[in-house]
Amino acid sequence: PGNLLVDADGNLCYVDFGLVGQLTRKQQDQLIDLFVAIIFKDAETVARVCYRAGGTHERLDLRGFAREVDELFARYANLTMEEQPMGTILTDLVQLTARHSLRLPEEYAMLARAGVTLDGIARLHVAGWNMFDTLKPFALKLATRRHDPTKMSTDALSLANQAMIAARDLPLQLDQIMMDLER
Repeated sequence: PGNLLVDADGNLCYVDFGLVGQLTRKQQDQLIDLFVAIIFKDAETVARVCYRAGGTHERLDLRGFAREVDELFARYANLTMEEQPMGTILTDLVQLTARHSLRLPEEYAMLARAGVTLDGIARLHVAGWNMFDTLKPFALKLATRRHDPTKMSTDALSLANQAMIAARDLPLQLDQIMMDLER
């Protein structure tokens, strides 16, 4: 792309940042979960994260969706890392979520596109580039940080607070449901 250059020392240089967005903390956490699950080919977690991130107005067969994600991983399993088309894998995953009526946030599509672009550039300029091998240590680090006791206690407090708010709001929500049913 026109906004990326490789200098004489082989460093990747950004000319401009093009479309720039911001991710919420929740989106960041979901992307970390998704990233780690894809790197370790954990189809069930990929399915759950996609469902939590995008949601749907229809019933979702989560097991069926996870099975199809697993089939997607299996489709590329026998290829060498150099042969694995990252762009096709991510495109297939996005199409799979659409087939199951999941609506992923726009930011995720932009990030997938950026990942595909960077993978393509790296394949051209870095001999033996292997995205999965390159990213696996980073995924391990993220997964380890995610299970840090300090982070977990903060998450537990946040969940307890959310449960308390939901319990407090329940009577109001039930009143709303009853009024809707009476109409």
